Amino acid sequence: MPFRGFPLNLELAARSTPAAASHPANRLPGFSFMEYGALIEPTIPNVAAYTVSEFLARNRISRGLFYKLLKAGTGPRIMKAGGRTLISAEAERNWHRELEAKSPK
Repeated sequence: MPFRGFPLNLELAARSTPAAASHPANRLPGFSFMEYGALIEPTIPNVAAYTVSEFLARNRISRGLFYKLLKAGTGPRIMKAGGRTLISAEAERNWHRELEAKSPK
């Protein structure tokens, strides 16, 4: 007889297994997962430019906030390559410096 203290959610249980955590559909871009889906360090190598998804994962911001920042003119510099939007590593570093300079000391 199953334990009745909480509803049994087989889908959630399946996603919380080590095999499910390593499945590409259950991964955040740029992060690797330990056993049971615990988030560990970023795995995106140092590259010249990041996609929007990689940038969002690296900086832990939402897509909505990213586009709000761009609209307000306070986001990182972006570049278009074909249909892709990219953020250079240099633009990311400059954006971080600008944010630090604006922060109260």
